[in-house]
Amino acid sequence: MTVVVAAFIASAYLAGLLSEATGLGGPLAAQASLAEHFEILGYAIVGAFAAVWTLAALLWRLSGLGRRYGE
Repeated sequence: MTVVVAAFIASAYLAGLLSEATGLGGPLAAQASLAEHFEILGYAIVGAFAAVWTLAALLWRLSGLGRRYGE
């Protein structure tokens, strides 16, 4: 999940650089505009990490993996 988030952030910044350098619009400019809203996306990313961690902890507890592999 970390690699996907990093690739998304890098692609947004790269799209911004390419959009400015070439003057192209369309989907490239739309993705570049996401770089201006990373404060909102940051909350979503933190929420996604927290949700995945919580789901993994619940799965660990409820499926008995802790007993099987030793807590």
